[in-house]
Amino acid sequence: MRGFILASAALAIAGFCHAEAPRSGEAVDLAAFGHPKSWDGNPGVEWDEPRDISRVEVDFPPSGPAPVAGSLKIEYWVSSWPPEPSGGWTKTDTPWQGEWRTVEDDEETTGNTIVCRFQPLSEAENPNARNVPGYTPEYRKTLKLRLRFAGDYSDPSALRIYGNSGWNLREINLQSGLEGKTHRELSVMAYKGVVGRSEPLTASRPCSRLNVL
Repeated sequence: MRGFILASAALAIAGFCHAEAPRSGEAVDLAAFGHPKSWDGNPGVEWDEPRDISRVEVDFPPSGPAPVAGSLKIEYWVSSWPPEPSGGWTKTDTPWQGEWRTVEDDEETTGNTIVCRFQPLSEAENPNARNVPGYTPEYRKTLKLRLRFAGDYSDPSALRIYGNSGWNLREINLQSGLEGKTHRELSVMAYKGVVGRSEPLTASRPCSRLNVL
């Protein structure tokens, strides 16, 4: 094996999803780890595994009109969440079976940016809420999220999606050729993360220190 996969890379995003170099302590933009999609002409993001989402921010170009208050709806894909507890056989959502549900949120417009903060989950929004009495999270667990507009608007220039995830910086020392094994050149990628600076370390065999977010 000539390569060592520390994790797998996931920051190259096309379309209007926007990703900047993260810094430790900042909230993670989950849009950067999804796949830009469009459903019935409505732009959005799909992930490979469910994400907990509590806030959406949408930027519009300053040269064009932004949607008026109340014209932007956030919809998420759901089938069984929140599921009825049933031990090890609890149902999980899939990208193929389900329906779009509109999030009950508080909307705020600042300049050319609309920020939507999710309200506590209710049965009126998602009938599955009755599966767990008293469960009213301010996040939604979903595999897909889309934007639905009413009226005239400019195409969004950036989309940011946040939950409770924050960036954490770690240092990792990486070395091969130990315990009698043959030294190999190692390559590193990051899944749900970013590999930052790498620097050589003084050791009996070649060794590198990685900064990983």
